[in-house]
Amino acid sequence: CNADTACTFDVARQVCSTSCESASTEVSCTAKTTCKWSLATSSCSRKCYLKLTLADCTKDAQCTVSGTTCVVKCEYAYTSPSTCDADARCMYDAALSVCQPSCASIASPAQCAANKMCKTTAANTCETRCRFLPVSNCSSNTNCEFDGTQCADSCSLTASKSECMSQAHCMYVNNSCTRQCELKQLTTPSTCAQASSSGCKWDDFTNQCVNDCSMLTLAE
Repeated sequence: CNADTACTFDVARQVCSTSCESASTEVSCTAKTTCKWSLATSSCSRKCYLKLTLADCTKDAQCTVSGTTCVVKCEYAYTSPSTCDADARCMYDAALSVCQPSCASIASPAQCAANKMCKTTAANTCETRCRFLPVSNCSSNTNCEFDGTQCADSCSLTASKSECMSQAHCMYVNNSCTRQCELKQLTTPSTCAQASSSGCKWDDFTNQCVNDCSMLTLAE
C-alpha cells in the first residue's frame, strides 16, 4: 500500500486508504494516523518514518535523516525543554524557546562555530558548551563543573591567571586555577585536608571546607 504514492496505510483501521496529499484541511489530514499537517505550506504528507526513500525525507521541511532512517526534526518533534533534552539528538535553546539539533549531531565545523551553544573540540568534533548543559549532565563532561548555580567551564582549563580570577567559581593558587573550596563538596575535615595544597582548609566554626585566604593570589 505505502509503495503506491496514491495510497497510504491507515494503521488505526488496518486498511489501505487514499494518500495523505488528498487531504486538503488540517482536520482531515490529522484524522489519518499516517499523515501530518504542515502549517507553513498548508499541506498534508506522510509522517517522516513512512517516507519511501531518504530522498523523500530530505524534501520534507519537517523531516531529517538520522543514520538510515527518516525522523521528525527536533523543532517539530518537541515543544518543552524536558522532552527536547531527553532526546540525545536534540537540545533546547532557552533564549529562542525552540528545540534544535544537538551539538553532537552537527557534522560541519562551520555550523558548529556558528551555533552559540556549541564549540569545536581538539578532536574536531562538535560539543555543547558547558554553560548550556543541564546541571544534571554537567559531571558527564570532564571539561565542565558545577559553579554553584549552573554548569560552567572547568577552572583547570582556564588559559591565564586573569581569566581564572574573572570566573566567580575559580581561584588562583600555587600558579594554577582551581575551583572554590566551597564548591568541591569536601564535607569532612579529612577530605578537606587532602585539598590543602589547592588552597582549602577546614573551618571548625561553620563545619565547612573553605578557601585558605593566605594562599590565594589577589587580583592585580
